[in-house]
Amino acid sequence: MRLATTIFGVLGLTLFSASAQAACTAVYPVDQLITDLANAEKGVRDSDAGVAGPAAASLEAGLPCLGEILPTIVIPRTYRAVAGAHYLNGNMEKARAWFQTAIEADSQFDYGIDDLGADNPMRIFYAESREGADIAPVAVEGMMLLEGGTHYLDGRRWTEATATLERPHLYQYEAEQVLTKLMFGNDFMPAVLVIDESSASDVGSSKPEKPPKQAKAGKEPKPGKPPKPAKTKPAAGTTDGFVKRERPWEKTPLMVGGVALMGGGVAAYVASSGTRGKFNESKDEASLTKFQKATNQLVIVSGVLVAAGAGTLTWGIIVDAGGTPLPGINVRF
Repeated sequence: MRLATTIFGVLGLTLFSASAQAACTAVYPVDQLITDLANAEKGVRDSDAGVAGPAAASLEAGLPCLGEILPTIVIPRTYRAVAGAHYLNGNMEKARAWFQTAIEADSQFDYGIDDLGADNPMRIFYAESREGADIAPVAVEGMMLLEGGTHYLDGRRWTEATATLERPHLYQYEAEQVLTKLMFGNDFMPAVLVIDESSASDVGSSKPEKPPKQAKAGKEPKPGKPPKPAKTKPAAGTTDGFVKRERPWEKTPLMVGGVALMGGGVAAYVASSGTRGKFNESKDEASLTKFQKATNQLVIVSGVLVAAGAGTLTWGIIVDAGGTPLPGINVRF
C-alpha cells in the first residue's frame, strides 16, 4: 500500500505540474504582488472601485502563479484588499468569503481610521463577516497530505488535508519545487493527496483463526506466553508523547537580522564617541563643523539601526510555529 500511495503521489505531481504550466503563462513575482497590493489598498481606502478593481483582479489571477512561498504577513492584507475590491464592485458574496479567510488568517486585525473612514459602510460589513468566520476546517475524506515536503495553507504550515469550506485559500507545497493553488474550500491539488492508510478498512483481510489444539489426556497444557504489547506510533507532530516544535522558516533570519542590526547600531554609536573626541580637540571652525556633523550623523544612524534591529528581533521572537504572530500583535507596512 505504501508503494502504491507513493506512485500515486508522483504521478499526481507530474500531472499537476503540466496543468499549472498551461494555466499560468508566467510566474507571478512577489514584487508585482506588492505593487498590486498597494494599488488595491489605495483604491479601497479611497472607495475608488476603478483603482481597486483592476489591482485586485491582478492579485486574484496572480496568486495561483506564485513561484515562491508567500510571506505570512502579506497574506491577510492581500485577502482584505481583494475582499474590499469585490465589496466596492457590489460582489458581496465574494467579498464576505475573502474577508472571512482574512479573518481566519489574522483574527486580531481591525481597520483603523487611516484605513477606512469612521462612517465607511465597509467597516460594518467587515465586522458582520466575523460572525461566520470561526468554523472548523473539514478534512478530505479518506485522504492525507503527501509526505516529503512542507505544506502551507494561507501562509501557515499545515499537516492535514483540511480547510474551511465555502471560502478561498492559498495552498502551497514546497519540495523540489513550489506548487501553488488558489482553491475554494478543501479542494487540494491531486498531486499532494494520497490514500490515508489509517482509515482503510481491514475487513476480510485477516485469516480465520485456527481452533486451539486439544491437550492430550494425562498432560497438562503448557501455559501460553503473554501477548506482546502493541507498538503505538506517536501522533503527527509528536515525539514519544511530547509535542514536536515546528519552527517557522522566517524565525531564524528575523532574529539573526535583528541582532545584526542592533550590533551595527552599537558600532555606530561607538564610532560617534570617537568623532565627538575629535570635535572636542578641534582648534579651528572647519574641524569643529566637520566633526560635529559626523557625530550627529553617527548618533542618528545608531538610533535607527538599534530601533530597526529591536523591532526585527521582537518579530522573530513572537512568530509562532504556524508562522503567525502571537495574539495582540498587529504589524503593517
